[in-house]
Amino acid sequence: LRSPLAAIRQLAEKHAAARIGDETERIARYLDAVLAYVRSNEAAPRDERVHVADDLVGAAIRAAALTGREVRVSIPDGDDLVLGEFDFALALRALQNLLENAGRYSPPGTPIEVSVRTEGERLAVTVRDHGPGLAPGEEARVFEPLSRGEAGRGVAGTGLGLAIARTFARSQGGDVRYAPAEGGGATFTLQLRRTRL
Repeated sequence: LRSPLAAIRQLAEKHAAARIGDETERIARYLDAVLAYVRSNEAAPRDERVHVADDLVGAAIRAAALTGREVRVSIPDGDDLVLGEFDFALALRALQNLLENAGRYSPPGTPIEVSVRTEGERLAVTVRDHGPGLAPGEEARVFEPLSRGEAGRGVAGTGLGLAIARTFARSQGGDVRYAPAEGGGATFTLQLRRTRL
């Protein structure tokens, strides 16, 4: 919290009210992330049926802080009506974190790409960015609390987003996995349970 608090102090001296609002919002997001991570170890997931394409993906895109970012959603024919069986609130926060992570590392003017597909009894929601990706050896470390990859230096963030996303997914039998994107960038895939019909 030191960085935004120092910025608020300097902005207050300059009477920059709009920027003060931005920095206090940044603190609020940090605190939300910390609380979400702590609570993830206390709350039991509550399974519910969720329409993945409309409910989960749409809600996550609306909730994510992606001002000015283009988000492209790709859903194969037949997978657009697929239902999942998982805790909606936890899955929403996990996907929101993956989207915001992609927005943080994508160069301006490049899209964030989201795809939904079925993999047997699982659903896979993949978020792809066009940023630097991870350096070799960072694949496991970026999922640890307060850890960030080399590309994270100088980029705003808490180092909790990916840890929270994976914790929330694993708490309900899913996972979050990383893979380098073809042509550069990163893909993070949120895996959740598919509804058995």
